[in-house]
Amino acid sequence: DISVKHYHFTKDQVEGLFAALQKKIGDLTLCFSDARLDDETQALLFKSLIYLQRVSTLDLSENNLSPLHIPTMGKMLSVTPTLVVLCLRGCRITDSTWEVLCRDGLERNKSLKRLDVSYNLMTDLSLDFIETLILTKGNLATIDISWNLLSVGGIARLHRAAFDRAKPRSQQRMQRTLKQLPKIDVHAPDPEQRLFLMRHEGASGLPKVPAALAEAMSLDHYISMHVLLRDRKIHPLLRIRLLRMMTSGKHITPDMAAEQLTLGFASEETWVQREAVELVSSRLASLEQRVVLSEKFAPGSEMSRLVIETYH
Repeated sequence: DISVKHYHFTKDQVEGLFAALQKKIGDLTLCFSDARLDDETQALLFKSLIYLQRVSTLDLSENNLSPLHIPTMGKMLSVTPTLVVLCLRGCRITDSTWEVLCRDGLERNKSLKRLDVSYNLMTDLSLDFIETLILTKGNLATIDISWNLLSVGGIARLHRAAFDRAKPRSQQRMQRTLKQLPKIDVHAPDPEQRLFLMRHEGASGLPKVPAALAEAMSLDHYISMHVLLRDRKIHPLLRIRLLRMMTSGKHITPDMAAEQLTLGFASEETWVQREAVELVSSRLASLEQRVVLSEKFAPGSEMSRLVIETYH
């Protein structure tokens, strides 16, 4: 198993890693979660995986996947016969990138059993492709689409597809003949998640989030950071996890970091504040920015002290 989780993985390191992997025998488990994969690194990584074709588990969570390299990633998925688990949690997948990923990769893959695309930006425009996977992929046993921007009607449609995938009426709806398929577990947004997502729907019931390329998305396009961080009913560890998902794969400014810490964690216990500070500090581009962040709080305050501790 190879893991570079929470490590800044570069293009040069990709070359060294795959040179070593060529000598290993058997299927591989690769974890690149929150590895800060930039455009060049992603391009080389996906091309290398195409030639490797021995990966059973691939975790790319919390990376900002570039739309430019989604077609290459799709090709990799289509030619990897050993892939069983794919985790794309918090990768800023939009409707447009999901369409390419499904068309070029997921719909052609025959081995995948578990797919996690939670904490992304898919709306009801992605339903056709999700439904197709549910109704046609016999090996697929679990798909997690929780914390996406789906409407109540869209969620119901996917649960219906999961129930119907071995039933005659699903064949009628798809207007083609399907084999009987085993049960699939669909993890969709639950009522608690819907409580937050509903606040971002228009009169039509559809989310207001545009189907834009990932580079064009700002924090304003995501599930409301302010709503989530202010709501004290949410456990602080869940708020930290959401903060991680929404800032993954990118650098944030000291002003944004200070706002997030003040808004969501100023009155929490010290251990909660520490985790939040360590997270946002890791998203800053330099040591100088951490110094600037510490100056955003009152001198000698607990938050200022914790920020200072992260760069000593």
